[in-house]
Amino acid sequence: MHVFSILPVAFQGEHSVSSVFMNLAQLSHEQFKELVHGIVDDHLRELLGDPDLGVQLSDGLRARLKESLSSTERLSGEDIAEQLGLRW
Repeated sequence: MHVFSILPVAFQGEHSVSSVFMNLAQLSHEQFKELVHGIVDDHLRELLGDPDLGVQLSDGLRARLKESLSSTERLSGEDIAEQLGLRW
């Protein structure tokens, strides 16, 4: 069971804020950690977002990606950094 299903959603009218706090007090340490992790994760996703979400790939880029994926040649991160003159 996911932690969010345990807690009533405050401010939807049917639950008071005090009932939310009472339910929070009943959470185990692991459930509370999961809840906080989920809240932080959701907030970071809101703040950072994905700028490419919903953007369609052009036919040319799609073809290049398919070609790249079908190739057996692979480069390591170190190889790419060296080619670009980057230092880790």
